[in-house]
Amino acid sequence: MPFVQCTGLSHAFGARTIFNNASLYLKDGSRAALAGPNGAGKTTLMKILAGIFTPDSVELAVQKGTRIAYLPQSGIEFRGCTIYEAAETAYRDIEELIAKRDELGIRLEQKQYDETKLTLLLEEFNHLVETIDNSGYWRRKERIYDVLTGLGFTEKMINAHVHELSQGWQMRLGLAHVLLEFPDIMLLDEPTNYLDIEARTWLEQYLTKFQGGYLIVSHDRSFLDACVTEVYELWNGKLERYTGNYSAYEKRRKEELAALIAAWEAQQEEIARIEEFINRFRYNESKASLVQSRIKQLEKIEPIIIPEGFKRMHFRLPEPPHCGSIALTLENIAKHYGEFCVIPSFSRIIDSGKKLALVGPNGAGKTTLMRIIAGYDKNFTGTLKYGTGVSIGFFSQDTIYALDDSKTVLDEAEADCPFDLIPEVRNLLGAFLFRGDDIYKKVSVLSGGERSRLALLKMLMHPANLLVLDEPTNHLDLDSKDILLEALKNYKGTVIFVSHDKFFLDSLAEEVLELSCGKEPRLYNGGYSYYLQKREQFAEIQTPVAIKQEDTLSTAQQYREQEKQKKAELRRLQRKESELLAEIDTTEQKIKALQAALARPENYSNPAKAKELHATIQETEKTLTELHTAWETVAEQLSHFEN
Repeated sequence: MPFVQCTGLSHAFGARTIFNNASLYLKDGSRAALAGPNGAGKTTLMKILAGIFTPDSVELAVQKGTRIAYLPQSGIEFRGCTIYEAAETAYRDIEELIAKRDELGIRLEQKQYDETKLTLLLEEFNHLVETIDNSGYWRRKERIYDVLTGLGFTEKMINAHVHELSQGWQMRLGLAHVLLEFPDIMLLDEPTNYLDIEARTWLEQYLTKFQGGYLIVSHDRSFLDACVTEVYELWNGKLERYTGNYSAYEKRRKEELAALIAAWEAQQEEIARIEEFINRFRYNESKASLVQSRIKQLEKIEPIIIPEGFKRMHFRLPEPPHCGSIALTLENIAKHYGEFCVIPSFSRIIDSGKKLALVGPNGAGKTTLMRIIAGYDKNFTGTLKYGTGVSIGFFSQDTIYALDDSKTVLDEAEADCPFDLIPEVRNLLGAFLFRGDDIYKKVSVLSGGERSRLALLKMLMHPANLLVLDEPTNHLDLDSKDILLEALKNYKGTVIFVSHDKFFLDSLAEEVLELSCGKEPRLYNGGYSYYLQKREQFAEIQTPVAIKQEDTLSTAQQYREQEKQKKAELRRLQRKESELLAEIDTTEQKIKALQAALARPENYSNPAKAKELHATIQETEKTLTELHTAWETVAEQLSHFEN
């Protein structure tokens, strides 16, 4: 069984211990998450397991032949090919195995080996054939299309050049590459960072069916709950294993942390009591021995440490300015790019104090509508009316460019901060993952994710009564998301937001506005779970209507649809024929190798061995017959397209 095991893992960075005798075990069927405070060393551990980074000490055991694939958080870039060609490079290792198998097949045909050597070569040959067959190589075209479309690539995109991809889509392609490698163990560092809800849902389903093992770092609670059955927590240099999904881990961890804090508080009281005694009688000669005894007692106390990342803080948004009962009125709002309709005409009144989520597939117009609402996009038709006294706070990825590169993080955060929040700025920066000396960094050297967090914090600290938030949870860890979620739930103003985090959506949204490409937006007067339930019911009701509409298509439309289906079927059959011919070739070579083995005197003179080889040959020939039958069927179907 493929596995990877690390024991005795220790590593220090300067005076800071990252790992202290840590252990971890992954095998087929492992469904594990890696948790811990930001900066605890989760990515470093991933790189150690992937063989990229060497720690101070570790015993790393990997079963021979175990294939490990690693997805980093960022930095993947494909060049000089189409998206399809980039995805197909995931099979390079298999192509090397095919070349090795072919070379070994030629050697076996030469019949120049003794029985022991021949047996070893046959075992190696059979192992190669099995590995190749299980890799999905012969069905790679179908698998590539399935994985790429599952992760949101359209057919038009699949044939496009990779230089057209943004960094986010490059990372999606990197994830597709890892999945297509079909390794025994996957190490996925933030795989959902650049995925929308549809792609995340597809990935969840893929992982639940994956036969190998995986270790995931993610800040998406719902995704982890759906995909993992154990959690390794990296804390104070140690790895602690918890069974169950992520929510079960959080519940148990919360109980342990409460007990730890209680023990820390009791210890602080004890230390204060001892120190008070020492200070009180330090200069009293009659108490000198008692004072020395207390000093020794104090020195023996092993301090309980609560790591910075586990100290939970709270953040309350500034009180929103007073406004009327209506936050926003949209009248016949529509948006076109030339002849292309992004948002069809629709009208809506949004009451003050509502928490409204915008949902829909990529390209449905969510960001466009938010920019219209925030006043950043004036090129639309219809009328947009703000309620009395409405003031807007807008966050999107574009707002990061408004930061002053010449300032430090702390200075930039304080620049527009309300006076009463200035004492809290350092704590708030910590909540948004700027800790220690990070607050003195120049804005100019921040990464895109760091700039995004700083821009979001600045916007939240500025008093407003209508917050328009486009993906506010991107680049936040789970604790930061929880802090933001709590603040927005307690906020008395109006919130219109887009998020791809199911837990965040389900916890915050009171209403859901669904946008569909070219269709009028539809409002659901309930939370995200209510929306999912109603959408499913609505889809079931609409199915018969869709059939009736198909029946009323014009002749020209019917013809185009039929031609489209024919082309799709032709491509499918051509792929199937190529795969079957390749499998036939592999099977014929396997039979030749088995016959060569049976022809060896040491084998045909050994009744048991000869019987075993003969049975294997018969079974393989039966498979070959089935493959020929399947190929003839496909070839006949293809002939109908050609005639």
